[in-house]
Amino acid sequence: MKETIVIVDADLTTRLTLKKLLIEENYDVVSEGKDGFEAIDMCKSKRPDLLIINAELPVLNGIKAGKKIIIENYAKAVIYLCNDCDEMNKTNLDRINSNRTIGWVPKPVHKEVLLSTICLGMEKIAYIEQLEEEVVGLNKKLGERKIIEKAKGILMEEQRLNESEAYKFIQRLSMQKQTSMAEIADLILLDV
Repeated sequence: MKETIVIVDADLTTRLTLKKLLIEENYDVVSEGKDGFEAIDMCKSKRPDLLIINAELPVLNGIKAGKKIIIENYAKAVIYLCNDCDEMNKTNLDRINSNRTIGWVPKPVHKEVLLSTICLGMEKIAYIEQLEEEVVGLNKKLGERKIIEKAKGILMEEQRLNESEAYKFIQRLSMQKQTSMAEIADLILLDV
């Protein structure tokens, strides 16, 4: 699957050059714009994998727009273009500290630099998404475990069972009713 990309730069030549380069490399450029406000609107509607934005846009600069886009989850990642990346890096690193900021690419953009930044960045984003999925799964398991523990406590109190017996009771009901132990525990806790 091709990554979807939004390009934002006030300079039309830069936008056209980037678009041509990215299309030749089999990326899907879904939109392009000239300022930070357009970047937010386009990313909100298109939900691209990547936003490539000039950090030094007038009015609403690319850094503020990129930060808003990442906070609102309108794009998976951002690459900033800049004339003086060393200076931009120093002055703005704290303001944009985000694991979804892939990096800085100096203007004029060199094909190899941009493509390697995109490639490494998208690998980073894939890894972050995998970790986020694992965290969601672990949180769900932890929540289910807490419910089961509470239900065991109720069974121990109401039916005078020890901890092991209460657990086996929930487990047995789960198998008999072909449902999860968490759902059985939820039912036990209904009027508590």
